[in-house]
Amino acid sequence: MRTPVPTPAPNPAPNGAGRAPLPAPVRALASVLAPVFAPVVVAAALAGCTAEHRTLFRTLAGEAPSLRTPHADPPGAPRLGTPPPAAPEGRFPRRSGRTPAPEGTAVADAHVRVWRALANRDDELELLVRSLGLHAGDYAAAAGPLMRGLGDPLPADDARTRARMAAARTALDGIDADLAKLNALILRIERDRIAARRVAAAAQNGKGGEKAGGKDGGKGALAEAAAATDAAAARLLAAVRSYAGRWLVHVSGQRAALDRLAAQVAAATG
Repeated sequence: MRTPVPTPAPNPAPNGAGRAPLPAPVRALASVLAPVFAPVVVAAALAGCTAEHRTLFRTLAGEAPSLRTPHADPPGAPRLGTPPPAAPEGRFPRRSGRTPAPEGTAVADAHVRVWRALANRDDELELLVRSLGLHAGDYAAAAGPLMRGLGDPLPADDARTRARMAAARTALDGIDADLAKLNALILRIERDRIAARRVAAAAQNGKGGEKAGGKDGGKGALAEAAAATDAAAARLLAAVRSYAGRWLVHVSGQRAALDRLAAQVAAATG
């Protein structure tokens, strides 16, 4: 006589198939509460995000006011429309170039020539600062309407957008021309600073005062004035170098941002 073998219970179907359906009242309650709690959950998630991330989420979810592709910048990339560098602060002092030493001495006359040359360099710098400001204003007027935040719709690929990009590039070309002049000015300031250093060294050694019977007091005053001019020339040179470097970084970043925006607009329109 055979022993009956028990039949194993069937495994439950995956994903809950084969389970008893929920009662009708429960399903009705879930269908009513789901539309109510879903926006609450989404709002709670968006509350912990930044404004740009919320705009990007709504754009990707189809809730943006435009259906165009959202704008995106790589992390750490320069943004379009960043303010330009401020004017340098270490300017050459506006005072008389006359020295307390007797006139006609070689060192005193050399000091006056160096001071006047450096004052002229400061005037040249002032003109370049104004010209760069004008070009920066033209660039801001052209690039301002093209500025986009993270997730904002890209500008339309139309004649107006292309004209604004062309105007922005023209303004950047004008800035590049002024930066070339600024680099040439730096070379002239370096030359004048070397001359100021030599005059300060000569005045410190007491040369050039004997011609007019210069006294020790006159020599000391000349040495003090020449040293002050040399220090002012060093400050001017450092300020102009820093100013030019900040402008180079700014222009390269704006060109990269403008090219990136143009590439995104072209890719979005196919």
